Amino acid sequence: MRDDSTRDLFAPSTAPEPRPHPAPWSPPLIDALRAILPPGLVIDPFGGTGRLGLLGPRWHVVSGDLEPEWTGQAWRYGAIGLRWDATALPFESASLPAIATSPAYGNRLADNYAWDGNKRSDATRRGYRGSLGRPLTATSGASLQWGDAYRALHARALDEFHRVIKPGGVLVVNMKDHIRDGALLPVCDWWTAAIGAAGFTVTERRHVALPGDQNLARSRASGRPTVDYEELIIAPRRP
Repeated sequence: MRDDSTRDLFAPSTAPEPRPHPAPWSPPLIDALRAILPPGLVIDPFGGTGRLGLLGPRWHVVSGDLEPEWTGQAWRYGAIGLRWDATALPFESASLPAIATSPAYGNRLADNYAWDGNKRSDATRRGYRGSLGRPLTATSGASLQWGDAYRALHARALDEFHRVIKPGGVLVVNMKDHIRDGALLPVCDWWTAAIGAAGFTVTERRHVALPGDQNLARSRASGRPTVDYEELIIAPRRP
């Protein structure tokens, strides 16, 4: 844990107005990570509001994001919040013992709802832009739907994770498949393959059952297929 002088750097009074995050780390995922991550330093490159700090005092969490309205809230959860690009992390090569992160899933949370009050869906659907209250930073992966641009950006991020994690250090990625036009998109399979291609060995894909949000509830109520779990993809860095 850091001292009070560091904490003051990330207090709300020194950051833009805090905004909610539409997809924070959930309690079931945090609970699962406590059994996976070794105590000590953990970096969350796609950190949002820094809720990974809820791991507890045995972990020293540094959480980064492009959006200052989110990074400025990390101190509330016991994490250090920094503004950075996950494809260019401010760490020496082979210096980190662990990264745990939850990138955007490339699903409907990337929809461009402006929350301008003129559309009913603005008030009933969650999304990154709507929660932030402005357009996302241009290079944000949270603005990308599943597709080539999404995959290219996150492949670059995985290369960067490989650069900064020491051999034998662990990468844990939280990810979720989703339904698009009635078909299941194998997002987790792509991530598993991409993690392996970046120089890690995937040792486990752990399913964590989650009830989902109002978007998922709406799909379930209408009889459309849903995905009711997320994955933690666990992968040590190869020597």
